[in-house]
Amino acid sequence: MYYFCTSQNFLIRSDIDVKIMLYSVMEYLHYRLSKMLIRRFYNKFSG
Repeated sequence: MYYFCTSQNFLIRSDIDVKIMLYSVMEYLHYRLSKMLIRRFYNKFSG
């Protein structure tokens, strides 16, 4: 309800902030996942 009381400009700005936050979270998860998969493949082929 708080967002509806604020101005349109703030709504747009907060929407952009949310998109940036989601994007960075996705990047972080992708980085962690690829690191984990690379380590798993490395252990499989080296061991």
